[in-house]
Amino acid sequence: MHSITIIPLPDSYDVIIDNIKFEDGSAAIMHYRYGSFLVALHNFDINYVAAKVTSTFKSFRGDNLDELIEMCFENMGESHNDIVIVMALLNEIHSELNNYINSDGKMGASQILEDIFKAYIAFKTLIENQIKNNFSNVDMSTMLKFQDGAIFAKFFLDKNKTMRVAYSMCDIYSLFSIDTLNVQEKKICIKRCENCGRLFLPQTRSDEIYCDNICENGKTCKQIGYANKLKADPFKAEYRKAYKTQHAKMKRNQENIPNYKEKFFEPWVKAAKDALGKYQLEDNIDAFIQWLHENK
Repeated sequence: MHSITIIPLPDSYDVIIDNIKFEDGSAAIMHYRYGSFLVALHNFDINYVAAKVTSTFKSFRGDNLDELIEMCFENMGESHNDIVIVMALLNEIHSELNNYINSDGKMGASQILEDIFKAYIAFKTLIENQIKNNFSNVDMSTMLKFQDGAIFAKFFLDKNKTMRVAYSMCDIYSLFSIDTLNVQEKKICIKRCENCGRLFLPQTRSDEIYCDNICENGKTCKQIGYANKLKADPFKAEYRKAYKTQHAKMKRNQENIPNYKEKFFEPWVKAAKDALGKYQLEDNIDAFIQWLHENK
């Protein structure tokens, strides 16, 4: 199994998976914001992973469990959701199959896989309750029941001679436990995208409603959502079209006309927003279009 090391920073984690290295042989350090594990766990395409794992099991002709798990990882290719979550799930499969091999074999390997995937789907309910600030004692008991692995803490001195702590773990539920703790302590905002329905961490503002994931035709949910919003609101669509024209004019003139932005562009933006609000209240799109034409 691959050990996963988590090093908490002020607002993020450094993450290292043993044996995962860069081409120069150095350890591959990945960076995750607080809340990223909960988001990745919830958005994880378990059906895709289950299909890849199952097909690998069917085609595998060797007898080495480590080799089988490595093949599962390789067969997912670069299209798997998240390397840390995938590795933690494969660790879980490795552990359960190892127990199966060393037991009396009452439960078949296929049943073990099915139970792991079912448990993961049920586990998503805990994440739903967490992001809704509705995490209860029942959820805590469920989490502790899932978490049968161990978390090892190791203290070390960083390059600034500051004492730090690194947590080493193998199972997917320990990732959830650590991230849940930090999300609650730091009051991290996790949102659901109103376009694709996936969870995401807002980049700049807590009131963001669309994520930056590629949705269709190379466009992000944020781009698609904004475009749909403009289509549904002709006032904002006309304002946005006029704004782009004025912005392009500012770019052309700001080098030749001193303070063009402050003298012309910014006053236009303020006046246009005032007109937008006025004509929206009157529900008079023709009058707003006429204002934009007269003040272009």
